Parts: sequence; C-alpha cells; structure tokens
Amino acid sequence: MVGASIIGGDTVDHGLWVAFWFFLAQLNLILAAINLLPLLPFDGGHIAVAVFERIRNMVRSARGKVAAAPVNYLKLLPATYVVLVLVVGYMLLTVTADLVNPIRLFQ
Repeated sequence: MVGASIIGGDTVDHGLWVAFWFFLAQLNLILAAINLLPLLPFDGGHIAVAVFERIRNMVRSARGKVAAAPVNYLKLLPATYVVLVLVVGYMLLTVTADLVNPIRLFQ
C-alpha cells in the first residue's frame, strides 16, 4: 500500500486525474478478486464452504438421506492459519520492499 499511495500521489501531483481514478478502480478490483479466492480467511472461502454444504445436502437428499450437519470450521482452522501466515508474510515483504526501494513514476 505504500507504493500505491506513492503512485497515487505522483499522478495527482502531475494533474493526471483520469489515471489516478483508473488506478484507484484497478486497485479496488484486484482487492475484490483476491477476496474472492476460495481460501478460508477470505470471503471466497466462506462461499466455497456454503456451496459445498449445499451440494452435499442436495446429493444426500437425492439418495433419501437427511441433511448433514454444517461444516465444522474448527477443523478448517489449521489451513486458515497457514493461509493467514502466508498473506501476512507477503504483506510484510511488500511493505518492506516499498519502504526500502519506493516506486517513482516521475523522476
């Protein structure tokens, strides 16, 4: 986010408001796409679990069985923690890179 704020500031300083709004929209769309990844800390993970439960219960009802219990999120916590550690590690790496060697569009 440090580099994104530098890029946004540089475009505004040079009066490139269209580029600034395009960059802001692009950043928002990328964050939305990442949020939809089917990994549990993200919204996409919750959607994937809900879709799995729905399909599982449809198959069970087609076979004449009762609906199964909801997914136990406690069993999914180890995978969630792994994804969370990877995301935080990547965030720390990119913020450090932005602080050590900041991006400049106009020099």
